[in-house]
Amino acid sequence: MRIFTNGKLTVLLTPSHVYRWPRRGEPSVVKKKSPGATDMDESGVLLVSSKGEDLTSAFAPHYDEATVLDAGLLDDARAAFLHGDQTLTWGPPPSDDWAQRVDVSKHRSEFPDWAAAHRIGPFGVRDDLDEEEQAYEQERIDARGVGFPHGILLANAHGIGIASNFSGNVALFRPDETEPSVAFRLGLAEEDRVYARPTKDGLLVTVVFNGRFSLLLRVDAKGKLRAAVPEQQGGRTPALEMGRLVLDIVDTKAVVRDAKLAELSSSDVVMRPMTAAASADGRHFAIADSFGGDLALYAVSAKGAIREVDRISYADLRRQAKAEADLADAPPFDPERMTGTPSIGFAMKPVVSPPWTLAPGRFELPLIVRSAGGEGRGVAIRLSGAALDEVKLDRVTLGDESAAFAPDGDGQRAELPSATLLADLVRPIDPPPTKEQREIVGQLVGETHLELVVHGHAEKPSNAMLRVEVSALGATSSPLKWMRPLVVKA
Repeated sequence: MRIFTNGKLTVLLTPSHVYRWPRRGEPSVVKKKSPGATDMDESGVLLVSSKGEDLTSAFAPHYDEATVLDAGLLDDARAAFLHGDQTLTWGPPPSDDWAQRVDVSKHRSEFPDWAAAHRIGPFGVRDDLDEEEQAYEQERIDARGVGFPHGILLANAHGIGIASNFSGNVALFRPDETEPSVAFRLGLAEEDRVYARPTKDGLLVTVVFNGRFSLLLRVDAKGKLRAAVPEQQGGRTPALEMGRLVLDIVDTKAVVRDAKLAELSSSDVVMRPMTAAASADGRHFAIADSFGGDLALYAVSAKGAIREVDRISYADLRRQAKAEADLADAPPFDPERMTGTPSIGFAMKPVVSPPWTLAPGRFELPLIVRSAGGEGRGVAIRLSGAALDEVKLDRVTLGDESAAFAPDGDGQRAELPSATLLADLVRPIDPPPTKEQREIVGQLVGETHLELVVHGHAEKPSNAMLRVEVSALGATSSPLKWMRPLVVKA
Protein backbone atom coordinates (compact mmCIF):
# COMPACT_ATOMS: atom_id res chain seq x y z
CA MET A 1 0.00 0.00 0.00
CA ARG A 2 1.16 3.51 -0.82
CA ILE A 3 -0.48 6.81 0.06
CA PHE A 4 -0.28 10.52 -0.81
CA THR A 5 -2.00 13.61 0.58
CA ASN A 6 -1.81 17.36 0.12
CA GLY A 7 -4.54 18.05 2.68
CA LYS A 8 -7.19 18.56 -0.01
CA LEU A 9 -6.81 15.21 -1.81
CA THR A 10 -5.70 11.81 -0.56
CA VAL A 11 -4.71 9.04 -2.96
CA LEU A 12 -4.31 5.42 -1.84
CA LEU A 13 -2.72 2.74 -4.00
CA THR A 14 -3.33 -0.92 -3.15
CA PRO A 15 -2.36 -4.03 -5.15
CA SER A 16 -5.72 -3.94 -6.95
CA HIS A 17 -7.22 -0.42 -6.81
CA VAL A 18 -6.51 3.31 -6.80
CA TYR A 19 -8.66 5.41 -4.45
CA ARG A 20 -8.96 9.21 -4.79
CA TRP A 21 -10.55 10.92 -1.80
CA PRO A 22 -11.06 14.70 -2.01
CA ARG A 23 -12.10 16.64 1.10
CA ARG A 24 -14.82 18.27 -0.98
CA GLY A 25 -16.51 16.03 -3.51
CA GLU A 26 -17.20 12.35 -3.94
CA PRO A 27 -14.43 9.75 -3.48
CA SER A 28 -13.70 7.46 -6.42
CA VAL A 29 -12.14 4.05 -6.92
CA VAL A 30 -10.57 2.61 -10.07
CA LYS A 31 -9.54 -1.00 -10.51
CA LYS A 32 -5.95 -1.22 -11.71
CA LYS A 33 -5.53 -2.64 -15.21
CA SER A 34 -2.19 -4.25 -14.43
CA PRO A 35 -1.19 -4.87 -10.81
CA GLY A 36 2.60 -4.36 -11.23
CA ALA A 37 4.09 -6.85 -8.79
CA THR A 38 7.48 -5.85 -7.35
CA ASP A 39 10.00 -7.52 -5.10
CA MET A 40 8.97 -5.46 -2.10
CA ASP A 41 5.48 -4.13 -2.65
CA GLU A 42 2.80 -5.47 -4.98
CA SER A 43 1.01 -2.12 -4.93
CA GLY A 44 3.20 -0.74 -7.70
CA VAL A 45 4.35 2.86 -8.18
CA LEU A 46 2.48 5.94 -6.89
CA LEU A 47 3.70 9.31 -8.18
CA VAL A 48 1.36 12.23 -7.42
CA SER A 49 2.33 15.91 -7.62
CA SER A 50 1.79 18.37 -4.77
CA LYS A 51 -1.34 19.56 -6.61
CA GLY A 52 -2.76 16.04 -6.83
CA GLU A 53 -1.88 15.37 -10.48
CA ASP A 54 -0.96 11.81 -11.43
CA LEU A 55 2.62 11.85 -12.75
CA THR A 56 3.02 8.09 -13.07
CA SER A 57 2.24 8.03 -16.79
CA ALA A 58 4.96 10.62 -17.49
CA PHE A 59 7.63 8.37 -15.96
CA ALA A 60 6.13 4.98 -16.89
CA PRO A 61 8.14 4.55 -20.17
CA HIS A 62 11.38 4.88 -18.21
CA TYR A 63 11.09 2.07 -15.67
CA ASP A 64 9.86 -1.52 -15.49
CA GLU A 65 7.08 -1.73 -12.90
CA ALA A 66 7.61 -5.48 -12.59
CA THR A 67 11.19 -5.07 -11.35
CA VAL A 68 11.39 -1.65 -9.68
CA LEU A 69 12.00 -2.06 -5.97
CA ASP A 70 10.70 1.34 -4.90
CA ALA A 71 10.04 4.85 -6.18
CA GLY A 72 9.20 8.36 -4.99
CA LEU A 73 9.04 12.01 -6.00
CA LEU A 74 11.70 14.56 -5.09
CA ASP A 75 9.41 17.33 -6.35
CA ASP A 76 6.77 17.85 -9.05
CA ALA A 77 9.40 17.47 -11.81
CA ARG A 78 11.78 14.75 -10.54
CA ALA A 79 11.27 11.14 -9.52
CA ALA A 80 13.67 8.56 -8.08
CA PHE A 81 13.67 4.80 -8.71
CA LEU A 82 15.54 1.93 -7.10
CA HIS A 83 15.62 -0.83 -9.70
CA GLY A 84 15.90 -4.58 -9.26
CA ASP A 85 19.51 -4.57 -10.48
CA GLN A 86 20.24 -2.11 -7.61
CA THR A 87 20.60 0.86 -9.91
CA LEU A 88 19.42 4.14 -8.43
CA THR A 89 18.12 6.65 -11.00
CA TRP A 90 16.53 10.06 -10.58
CA GLY A 91 15.62 13.24 -12.39
CA PRO A 92 12.86 14.49 -14.73
CA PRO A 93 11.45 12.13 -17.40
CA PRO A 94 14.53 11.56 -19.54
CA SER A 95 14.72 12.02 -23.32
CA ASP A 96 17.76 9.73 -23.39
CA ASP A 97 19.09 8.78 -19.96
CA TRP A 98 18.38 9.83 -16.41
CA ALA A 99 19.98 13.00 -15.05
CA GLN A 100 21.53 10.85 -12.32
CA ARG A 101 22.32 7.14 -12.38
CA VAL A 102 24.22 5.31 -9.63
CA ASP A 103 25.03 1.63 -9.24
CA VAL A 104 24.59 0.87 -5.52
CA SER A 105 24.99 -2.91 -5.76
CA LYS A 106 28.61 -2.79 -4.49
CA HIS A 107 27.97 -0.23 -1.77
CA ARG A 108 29.33 -1.16 1.65
CA SER A 109 29.12 0.89 4.85
CA GLU A 110 30.51 0.55 8.35
CA PHE A 111 28.57 0.25 11.58
CA PRO A 112 28.38 3.59 13.44
CA ASP A 113 29.58 3.62 17.04
CA TRP A 114 26.05 4.38 18.30
CA ALA A 115 24.39 1.33 16.67
CA ALA A 116 25.27 -1.22 19.35
CA ALA A 117 23.49 0.76 22.06
CA HIS A 118 20.22 0.39 20.12
CA ARG A 119 20.44 -3.36 19.32
CA ILE A 120 21.44 -2.66 15.74
CA GLY A 121 25.21 -3.00 16.11
CA PRO A 122 27.58 -5.44 14.35
CA PHE A 123 26.64 -9.10 14.19
CA GLY A 124 28.68 -11.25 16.54
CA VAL A 125 30.12 -14.64 15.65
CA ARG A 126 28.92 -17.49 17.86
CA ASP A 127 31.52 -18.34 20.46
CA ASP A 128 30.62 -22.04 20.49
CA LEU A 129 32.10 -22.51 16.99
CA ASP A 130 35.68 -23.57 16.32
CA GLU A 131 38.15 -21.26 14.60
CA GLU A 132 37.38 -22.50 11.09
CA GLU A 133 33.62 -22.31 11.62
CA GLN A 134 33.92 -18.81 13.07
CA ALA A 135 35.90 -17.68 10.02
CA TYR A 136 33.21 -19.10 7.74
CA GLU A 137 30.45 -17.41 9.76
CA GLN A 138 32.29 -14.07 9.67
CA GLU A 139 32.70 -14.40 5.91
CA ARG A 140 28.96 -14.91 5.52
CA ILE A 141 28.23 -11.84 7.68
CA ASP A 142 30.64 -9.71 5.67
CA ALA A 143 29.24 -10.93 2.35
CA ARG A 144 25.72 -10.06 3.40
CA GLY A 145 26.51 -6.38 4.06
CA VAL A 146 26.80 -5.35 0.42
CA GLY A 147 24.43 -3.27 -1.71
CA PHE A 148 20.72 -2.65 -1.21
CA PRO A 149 18.90 -5.93 -1.96
CA HIS A 150 15.13 -5.62 -1.33
CA GLY A 151 15.77 -1.89 -0.89
CA ILE A 152 13.23 0.67 0.32
CA LEU A 153 13.33 4.23 -1.04
CA LEU A 154 11.93 7.46 0.45
CA ALA A 155 12.35 10.69 -1.52
CA ASN A 156 11.54 14.38 -1.02
CA ALA A 157 13.04 17.78 -1.76
CA HIS A 158 15.99 17.02 0.57
CA GLY A 159 17.09 13.99 -1.41
CA ILE A 160 16.76 10.20 -1.56
CA GLY A 161 17.03 7.86 1.39
CA ILE A 162 17.54 4.17 0.61
CA ALA A 163 17.80 1.31 3.07
CA SER A 164 17.99 -2.47 2.97
CA ASN A 165 16.91 -4.78 5.76
CA PHE A 166 18.97 -7.59 4.19
CA SER A 167 22.35 -5.81 4.11
CA GLY A 168 21.52 -3.21 6.76
CA ASN A 169 22.97 -0.47 4.55
CA VAL A 170 21.45 3.03 4.81
CA ALA A 171 22.39 5.95 2.55
CA LEU A 172 21.31 9.50 1.79
CA PHE A 173 21.82 10.97 -1.70
CA ARG A 174 21.27 14.70 -2.05
CA PRO A 175 19.38 15.69 -5.23
CA ASP A 176 22.46 16.89 -7.17
CA GLU A 177 25.07 14.46 -5.84
CA THR A 178 25.93 10.96 -7.03
CA GLU A 179 27.89 10.06 -3.89
CA PRO A 180 26.01 9.47 -0.62
CA SER A 181 26.33 12.35 1.83
CA VAL A 182 25.44 10.02 4.72
CA ALA A 183 26.01 6.26 4.80
CA PHE A 184 26.13 3.65 7.55
CA ARG A 185 25.16 0.07 8.27
CA LEU A 186 22.76 -1.40 10.85
CA GLY A 187 22.57 -4.93 12.18
CA LEU A 188 19.17 -6.26 11.06
CA ALA A 189 17.49 -9.63 10.63
CA GLU A 190 15.64 -10.59 7.46
CA GLU A 191 12.24 -10.01 9.10
CA ASP A 192 13.15 -6.45 10.16
CA ARG A 193 12.44 -3.27 8.21
CA VAL A 194 14.40 -0.02 8.05
CA TYR A 195 13.26 3.27 6.50
CA ALA A 196 15.42 6.37 5.91
CA ARG A 197 13.57 9.63 5.28
CA PRO A 198 15.72 12.56 4.07
CA THR A 199 15.66 15.77 6.11
CA LYS A 200 17.45 19.09 5.76
CA ASP A 201 19.89 18.02 8.47
CA GLY A 202 20.25 14.30 7.64
CA LEU A 203 17.89 11.35 8.05
CA LEU A 204 14.91 10.21 10.10
CA VAL A 205 15.50 6.48 10.51
CA THR A 206 12.65 4.17 11.52
CA VAL A 207 13.50 0.58 12.44
CA VAL A 208 10.87 -2.13 12.98
CA PHE A 209 11.98 -5.44 14.48
CA ASN A 210 9.85 -8.28 13.10
CA GLY A 211 6.73 -6.10 13.38
CA ARG A 212 6.80 -6.33 17.17
CA PHE A 213 9.19 -3.66 18.40
CA SER A 214 10.47 -0.45 16.83
CA LEU A 215 12.62 2.62 17.37
CA LEU A 216 13.09 6.07 15.83
CA LEU A 217 16.45 7.80 15.27
CA ARG A 218 17.51 11.22 14.02
CA VAL A 219 20.90 11.14 12.29
CA ASP A 220 22.69 14.32 11.21
CA ALA A 221 24.50 15.12 7.95
CA LYS A 222 27.72 13.58 9.33
CA GLY A 223 26.10 10.31 10.34
CA LYS A 224 26.06 11.17 14.03
CA LEU A 225 23.08 10.21 16.18
CA ARG A 226 21.42 13.40 17.42
CA ALA A 227 18.23 12.04 19.01
CA ALA A 228 16.49 8.72 19.58
CA VAL A 229 13.20 7.38 20.87
CA PRO A 230 13.92 4.26 22.95
CA GLU A 231 12.70 0.96 21.58
CA GLN A 232 8.93 0.56 21.98
CA GLN A 233 6.52 -2.33 21.65
CA GLY A 234 4.46 -2.32 18.43
CA GLY A 235 5.01 -1.71 14.75
CA ARG A 236 5.79 1.70 13.26
CA THR A 237 5.22 3.42 9.95
CA PRO A 238 8.17 5.48 8.62
CA ALA A 239 8.28 8.71 10.61
CA LEU A 240 7.05 11.82 8.77
CA GLU A 241 8.67 15.25 8.77
CA MET A 242 6.01 17.96 9.11
CA GLY A 243 7.73 21.32 8.91
CA ARG A 244 9.70 21.64 12.14
CA LEU A 245 7.81 18.75 13.69
CA VAL A 246 8.03 14.98 13.37
CA LEU A 247 5.02 12.67 13.23
CA ASP A 248 5.68 9.26 14.71
CA ILE A 249 2.99 6.54 14.55
CA VAL A 250 3.50 3.62 16.93
CA ASP A 251 0.88 0.86 16.86
CA THR A 252 -2.41 2.88 17.04
CA LYS A 253 -0.90 6.03 18.56
CA ALA A 254 0.10 9.12 16.55
CA VAL A 255 2.75 11.18 18.34
CA VAL A 256 3.91 14.67 17.36
CA ARG A 257 7.55 15.28 18.32
CA ASP A 258 9.90 18.24 18.19
CA ALA A 259 13.29 18.30 16.42
CA LYS A 260 14.86 16.49 19.39
CA LEU A 261 12.12 13.80 19.18
CA ALA A 262 10.56 14.87 22.47
CA GLU A 263 6.81 14.21 22.59
CA LEU A 264 4.58 17.27 22.22
CA SER A 265 1.17 15.62 21.83
CA SER A 266 -0.44 12.31 20.94
CA SER A 267 -3.74 10.87 19.72
CA ASP A 268 -5.23 7.40 19.24
CA VAL A 269 -5.92 6.97 15.50
CA VAL A 270 -8.14 3.87 16.11
CA MET A 271 -6.32 1.75 13.55
CA ARG A 272 -2.91 0.18 12.96
CA PRO A 273 -1.77 2.05 9.87
CA MET A 274 0.09 0.17 7.17
CA THR A 275 1.04 3.39 5.38
CA ALA A 276 1.17 7.12 6.12
CA ALA A 277 1.96 10.34 4.25
CA ALA A 278 2.27 14.02 5.13
CA SER A 279 1.37 17.04 3.04
CA ALA A 280 4.28 19.16 1.82
CA ASP A 281 3.23 22.08 4.03
CA GLY A 282 3.26 19.86 7.12
CA ARG A 283 -0.33 20.66 8.08
CA HIS A 284 -2.00 17.33 7.32
CA PHE A 285 -1.24 13.63 7.32
CA ALA A 286 -3.18 10.65 5.97
CA ILE A 287 -3.11 7.03 7.13
CA ALA A 288 -4.65 3.76 5.98
CA ASP A 289 -4.81 0.20 7.27
CA SER A 290 -5.32 -3.08 5.45
CA PHE A 291 -7.61 -4.79 7.95
CA GLY A 292 -10.80 -2.76 8.37
CA GLY A 293 -10.15 -0.80 5.20
CA ASP A 294 -9.98 2.54 7.05
CA LEU A 295 -8.61 5.73 5.48
CA ALA A 296 -8.29 8.87 7.62
CA LEU A 297 -7.07 12.45 7.26
CA TYR A 298 -5.70 14.47 10.20
CA ALA A 299 -4.64 18.08 10.71
CA VAL A 300 -1.68 19.12 12.86
CA SER A 301 -1.46 22.63 14.32
CA ALA A 302 1.75 24.69 14.52
CA LYS A 303 2.00 23.70 18.20
CA GLY A 304 1.50 20.01 17.43
CA ALA A 305 -2.17 19.46 18.31
CA ILE A 306 -3.74 16.60 16.30
CA ARG A 307 -7.29 16.80 14.94
CA GLU A 308 -9.14 14.21 12.85
CA VAL A 309 -10.57 15.87 9.73
CA ASP A 310 -12.45 12.94 8.20
CA ARG A 311 -12.47 9.16 7.88
CA ILE A 312 -13.92 6.72 5.35
CA SER A 313 -13.82 3.01 4.62
CA TYR A 314 -12.06 2.48 1.32
CA ALA A 315 -13.15 -1.15 1.48
CA ASP A 316 -16.78 0.04 1.34
CA LEU A 317 -15.91 2.21 -1.67
CA ARG A 318 -14.44 -0.83 -3.41
CA ARG A 319 -17.48 -2.98 -2.70
CA GLN A 320 -19.84 -0.22 -3.85
CA ALA A 321 -17.85 0.31 -7.06
CA LYS A 322 -17.89 -3.44 -7.77
CA ALA A 323 -21.64 -3.64 -7.22
CA GLU A 324 -22.20 -0.69 -9.56
CA ALA A 325 -19.86 -2.17 -12.17
CA ASP A 326 -21.57 -5.56 -11.96
CA LEU A 327 -24.93 -3.86 -12.37
CA ALA A 328 -23.70 -1.83 -15.34
CA ASP A 329 -22.19 -4.88 -17.03
CA ALA A 330 -25.22 -7.09 -16.42
CA PRO A 331 -27.94 -7.22 -19.12
CA PRO A 332 -31.06 -5.19 -18.27
CA PHE A 333 -33.31 -7.05 -15.87
CA ASP A 334 -36.52 -7.63 -17.81
CA PRO A 335 -38.61 -10.37 -16.20
CA GLU A 336 -41.26 -12.21 -18.24
CA ARG A 337 -44.74 -10.68 -18.25
CA MET A 338 -48.26 -12.07 -18.66
CA THR A 339 -49.82 -12.28 -22.11
CA GLY A 340 -53.44 -12.67 -23.20
CA THR A 341 -56.57 -10.98 -21.87
CA PRO A 342 -56.26 -8.23 -19.24
CA SER A 343 -57.77 -8.77 -15.81
CA ILE A 344 -57.99 -7.09 -12.39
CA GLY A 345 -56.73 -8.64 -9.13
CA PHE A 346 -56.24 -7.73 -5.51
CA ALA A 347 -53.28 -5.64 -4.41
CA MET A 348 -50.12 -7.55 -3.55
CA LYS A 349 -48.24 -7.04 -0.32
CA PRO A 350 -46.72 -4.81 0.85
CA VAL A 351 -49.35 -2.66 -0.95
CA VAL A 352 -52.50 -2.51 1.20
CA SER A 353 -55.87 -0.96 0.31
CA PRO A 354 -57.06 1.47 3.04
CA PRO A 355 -59.95 0.41 5.31
CA TRP A 356 -63.50 1.24 4.20
CA THR A 357 -64.13 3.73 6.99
CA LEU A 358 -65.65 7.18 6.42
CA ALA A 359 -66.80 10.22 8.34
CA PRO A 360 -70.22 11.76 7.59
CA GLY A 361 -70.13 14.39 4.83
CA ARG A 362 -68.04 14.51 1.69
CA PHE A 363 -65.73 11.50 1.42
CA GLU A 364 -63.01 9.92 -0.69
CA LEU A 365 -62.73 6.13 -0.53
CA PRO A 366 -59.48 4.73 -2.01
CA LEU A 367 -59.71 1.26 -3.58
CA ILE A 368 -56.33 -0.19 -4.64
CA VAL A 369 -56.38 -2.98 -7.22
CA ARG A 370 -53.83 -4.55 -9.56
CA SER A 371 -53.53 -5.31 -13.25
CA ALA A 372 -53.26 -9.12 -13.01
CA GLY A 373 -53.31 -10.24 -16.63
CA GLY A 374 -52.07 -9.15 -20.01
CA GLU A 375 -51.76 -5.61 -21.29
CA GLY A 376 -54.98 -3.62 -21.70
CA ARG A 377 -56.74 -0.28 -21.47
CA GLY A 378 -59.82 0.83 -19.55
CA VAL A 379 -61.34 -0.05 -16.18
CA ALA A 380 -64.97 -0.37 -15.07
CA ILE A 381 -66.07 -0.17 -11.43
CA ARG A 382 -69.51 -1.22 -10.14
CA LEU A 383 -70.77 -0.64 -6.60
CA SER A 384 -73.83 -2.25 -5.08
CA GLY A 385 -75.20 -3.44 -1.74
CA ALA A 386 -77.11 -2.00 1.22
CA ALA A 387 -74.43 0.63 1.81
CA LEU A 388 -75.71 2.56 -1.22
CA ASP A 389 -78.93 3.32 0.73
CA GLU A 390 -76.82 5.29 3.21
CA VAL A 391 -74.45 7.17 0.87
CA LYS A 392 -74.66 9.13 -2.36
CA LEU A 393 -72.05 8.36 -5.04
CA ASP A 394 -70.65 11.10 -7.24
CA ARG A 395 -67.72 9.99 -9.35
CA VAL A 396 -64.57 7.79 -9.46
CA THR A 397 -61.07 9.08 -10.27
CA LEU A 398 -57.80 7.46 -11.34
CA GLY A 399 -55.07 10.05 -11.36
CA ASP A 400 -56.33 12.89 -13.59
CA GLU A 401 -59.10 10.80 -15.18
CA SER A 402 -62.61 11.06 -13.75
CA ALA A 403 -65.97 9.39 -14.53
CA ALA A 404 -69.45 9.88 -13.03
CA PHE A 405 -71.46 6.99 -11.63
CA ALA A 406 -74.66 5.97 -13.42
CA PRO A 407 -77.42 3.54 -12.35
CA ASP A 408 -76.82 -0.09 -13.34
CA GLY A 409 -79.54 -2.45 -12.15
CA ASP A 410 -79.30 -2.66 -8.36
CA GLY A 411 -76.02 -0.75 -8.35
CA GLN A 412 -74.04 2.07 -9.91
CA ARG A 413 -71.29 1.84 -12.52
CA ALA A 414 -68.52 4.08 -13.91
CA GLU A 415 -65.93 3.53 -16.66
CA LEU A 416 -62.42 4.94 -17.06
CA PRO A 417 -61.54 4.08 -20.69
CA SER A 418 -58.10 5.72 -20.68
CA ALA A 419 -56.75 3.76 -17.70
CA THR A 420 -53.53 1.91 -18.64
CA LEU A 421 -53.26 -1.72 -17.57
CA LEU A 422 -49.66 -2.93 -17.57
CA ALA A 423 -48.99 -6.62 -18.11
CA ASP A 424 -48.41 -8.37 -14.79
CA LEU A 425 -45.22 -10.29 -14.01
CA VAL A 426 -45.24 -14.06 -14.51
CA ARG A 427 -44.82 -15.89 -11.22
CA PRO A 428 -42.45 -17.29 -10.17
CA ILE A 429 -40.36 -14.39 -11.49
CA ASP A 430 -38.41 -15.46 -14.57
CA PRO A 431 -35.47 -15.02 -14.64
CA PRO A 432 -35.11 -15.26 -10.85
CA PRO A 433 -33.89 -11.90 -9.46
CA THR A 434 -30.57 -11.53 -7.71
CA LYS A 435 -30.43 -9.91 -4.28
CA GLU A 436 -29.70 -6.55 -5.93
CA GLN A 437 -32.60 -7.00 -8.40
CA ARG A 438 -35.28 -7.67 -5.80
CA GLU A 439 -35.81 -3.95 -5.36
CA ILE A 440 -36.40 -3.67 -9.11
CA VAL A 441 -39.03 -6.43 -8.90
CA GLY A 442 -40.81 -4.49 -6.16
CA GLN A 443 -40.84 -1.37 -8.33
CA LEU A 444 -42.23 -3.27 -11.34
CA VAL A 445 -44.98 -4.87 -9.26
CA GLY A 446 -45.85 -1.48 -7.74
CA GLU A 447 -46.31 -0.04 -11.23
CA THR A 448 -49.10 -2.58 -11.97
CA HIS A 449 -51.27 -1.23 -9.12
CA LEU A 450 -54.12 1.23 -9.64
CA GLU A 451 -55.64 3.49 -6.99
CA LEU A 452 -59.31 4.14 -7.77
CA VAL A 453 -60.87 6.83 -5.57
CA VAL A 454 -64.66 6.85 -5.08
CA HIS A 455 -66.06 10.30 -4.30
CA GLY A 456 -69.44 10.83 -2.64
CA HIS A 457 -71.41 12.01 0.37
CA ALA A 458 -72.36 10.11 3.52
CA GLU A 459 -75.61 11.23 5.12
CA LYS A 460 -75.35 9.61 8.55
CA PRO A 461 -73.50 6.89 10.51
CA SER A 462 -74.01 3.35 9.17
CA ASN A 463 -72.38 -0.06 8.90
CA ALA A 464 -73.95 -1.64 5.81
CA MET A 465 -72.36 -4.03 3.29
CA LEU A 466 -70.76 -2.66 0.10
CA ARG A 467 -70.04 -4.83 -2.90
CA VAL A 468 -67.28 -3.73 -5.29
CA GLU A 469 -66.59 -5.18 -8.74
CA VAL A 470 -63.66 -3.97 -10.84
CA SER A 471 -63.04 -5.29 -14.34
CA ALA A 472 -60.92 -4.58 -17.41
CA LEU A 473 -62.92 -3.04 -20.23
CA GLY A 474 -63.45 -5.39 -23.15
CA ALA A 475 -62.00 -8.40 -21.30
CA THR A 476 -63.68 -11.77 -20.94
CA SER A 477 -62.00 -12.38 -17.56
CA SER A 478 -64.10 -12.37 -14.42
CA PRO A 479 -64.18 -9.08 -12.49
CA LEU A 480 -62.53 -8.64 -9.14
CA LYS A 481 -65.28 -9.07 -6.51
CA TRP A 482 -64.89 -7.46 -3.14
CA MET A 483 -67.43 -7.17 -0.30
CA ARG A 484 -67.15 -5.79 3.20
CA PRO A 485 -68.95 -3.30 5.49
CA LEU A 486 -68.72 0.39 4.61
CA VAL A 487 -68.39 2.00 8.04
CA VAL A 488 -69.57 5.60 8.44
CA LYS A 489 -68.59 6.86 11.89
CA ALA A 490 -70.21 9.77 13.65
